[in-house]
Amino acid sequence: MGWLSVAALSKPITDKSGMRHPRRVARLSRSPFPWTTLMSEAGTVFIVDDDSAVLDALQQLFLSQGLSAEAFSNAEHYLQTVSPDRPGVLVVDVRMPGLSGLELLRQMRDAGRLRPCIVLSGHADIPIAVQAMQLGAQTFLEKPVSHQQLLEAVRAALDQEHRRQATAVLQRTAEDAFRSLAPEEMQVLQKIVSGRTNAQAADSLDISLRTVQLRLSAIYRKLKVRSKSELIQWLRKVDKAPVAED
Repeated sequence: MGWLSVAALSKPITDKSGMRHPRRVARLSRSPFPWTTLMSEAGTVFIVDDDSAVLDALQQLFLSQGLSAEAFSNAEHYLQTVSPDRPGVLVVDVRMPGLSGLELLRQMRDAGRLRPCIVLSGHADIPIAVQAMQLGAQTFLEKPVSHQQLLEAVRAALDQEHRRQATAVLQRTAEDAFRSLAPEEMQVLQKIVSGRTNAQAADSLDISLRTVQLRLSAIYRKLKVRSKSELIQWLRKVDKAPVAED
């Protein structure tokens, strides 16, 4: 059974800034991929291409698969319009007037706002492909590209974006959890992470074993773990390891 999606059935509107806004008419169509979950979790497909025919075709293709898609006729407008905090993936042409696709990737990378990116080129060669990948592109495709190949690449990029978002959420959660630890709890955590037993931690900190146990229980509760092994696994997962102090 296919997947239900919304297709754009009429020509898009282009505003003065160069952004294209499709008129959408809902209809049921068959989509080969379960885009609905990816769309809600991974965000928008941002398309940047100076060829209006290609831009229209790509936006129509992604909309027909139930994806959210926004089209930009130049890289400058994309940078001015799309916040780096917005989840999504980028489909961009290499050669464009003004800022090229490769320059767009370079600026995004240097600013720390690079997102999963698929680079398209009608004049592909090995040096350009290598440069695109070095700048952080996930996939390099030569025009004309089949719908199947492009959709597969977009699906992979959305998967990567979903993982990136999940990692970011985990890191923010970890930061909040660490900030919730009291200084005396952090001292106990440092001893435990360094391999000390509860008794050794108590001796090192000159406190009672019961106090160590109480502080460790508070750490478990705040970090949402149930044991020392879970604690160590959690710290490795979020790449957090408090420096032990002797």
